[in-house]
Amino acid sequence: MPSSVARVRSAIVLGMAVITSALVAACSTGASSLSPGANAPSCQSFAGETVDALAWSSGGDFVAVDTSSIADGRGRIRVFGWPEMKVVSDVLADVDAADHAPIDDHGAVYWFTEDPFSNEAASTRLWKLDPGGTPTMVGGAVRDGAYVGLIWAGGALISMEYDPGPPERSRLAKIDVAHPEAAPVGLTAWTERLWSSFWADRSGDWLVWDDFDGAGEPQDFVVLHGGQRQVVRPPGYGGRQITLSPDHESLLYQRSETARLTVLNLKSGQVGRELSAIEFFGGEVSSTGMLAGLTAHGPGESNELCFLDVAAQL
Repeated sequence: MPSSVARVRSAIVLGMAVITSALVAACSTGASSLSPGANAPSCQSFAGETVDALAWSSGGDFVAVDTSSIADGRGRIRVFGWPEMKVVSDVLADVDAADHAPIDDHGAVYWFTEDPFSNEAASTRLWKLDPGGTPTMVGGAVRDGAYVGLIWAGGALISMEYDPGPPERSRLAKIDVAHPEAAPVGLTAWTERLWSSFWADRSGDWLVWDDFDGAGEPQDFVVLHGGQRQVVRPPGYGGRQITLSPDHESLLYQRSETARLTVLNLKSGQVGRELSAIEFFGGEVSSTGMLAGLTAHGPGESNELCFLDVAAQL
């Protein structure tokens, strides 16, 4: 899931511990298998937590969920098997709410942490959690504030790379998972335009992001595939939390006017139907047509993780 309009939001980590408690202790609805239909979403909440981000694995058999504690902002990353919603991995960290929940094709999740007490310019480290394992640090130290958000695509991690300049600029880049300290491979040109969210499909062949010149300025949605760049200006006030439909023919985003996930046809540039009457703060559709979305919420409020079969709508 994409990050907010801020150029950089570092994840501050003081320590980590693997949590072995069952989901029933953390979720208000238990860990039973979910059976959402086309018109009947299945939702669950996490007691005392806010759902911040989620991501499907390529086969749609795992879903990674990032949450944060309402009391102290401490972050937590869980991986569930779908559809039984059995906990595969569960890690607790003193980390601000994550921008994304990157999960690879084997159910491992990744995240960056930064040492707030370090005097070094490069104290950020990449962590990996294999299913049922414990967190392990990967590679060397990374420059603090170098990346915003993480997505797993094309067998690699993709992030928005930030250059403080002057001038300040950013680009989408591919990170070497084994050596995150190495120079990344740029996937897009550097730009000084602002952005609020980005996404990549599991193959890494499709990149999507939004950009704009400043607050209140018109927003563009950009789709890059096979060297071809398509720019679509959404109607109204635009939106955020952008992803693509599994067939890559539609762009899905949270429309500003309604706070609902809306379909935008890439060929016509026209807004189509809403995927649900629920106000979702972003969501992602699996390869099998299952929408996982987190409901809209205010600061310090709990929300729900909902699943809805939208295969027939796309």
